[in-house]
Amino acid sequence: METMRAAQSKEILVIIKGDVQGTVETLKGTVSQANTAEVQVRVIHAAVGGINESDVELADASKAVIVGFQVVPDEAARQMAEQRRVEIRLYRVIYELLDDLKKAMSGLLEPEIREKLHGHAEIRQVFKVSRVGNIAGCMVSDGTSSAAAASA
Repeated sequence: METMRAAQSKEILVIIKGDVQGTVETLKGTVSQANTAEVQVRVIHAAVGGINESDVELADASKAVIVGFQVVPDEAARQMAEQRRVEIRLYRVIYELLDDLKKAMSGLLEPEIREKLHGHAEIRQVFKVSRVGNIAGCMVSDGTSSAAAASA
């Protein structure tokens, strides 16, 4: 059962680089707390200092995202990241990092499809109106209509 759950859960791999050790540890703990049952965030490397070529190589090999907090990549690392299409995200405010992480996690979740049937309508005639487009004249056969006219 655990193996099946692990196969169903999705994972975001992250490499964290920061300006000071306290910030790196805080980010590492905060990112680890963001885990949900469906999406897991895993920090594969966290260190102090600028983003360098070895970080880009690690991210490329593991398909991870590099997160830099108050740091910038050196020129060689930036060029290598562009060539290998490794994503580097730079932040100055911790809340922006957390918001982006939550957005990324929700993007990996399977979409919930909710369908609510309000009724049925039969198109009787289509009217062409300049500057507006086509308007469908409908008759509601059952249920309710939320608009008097709908664009076709």
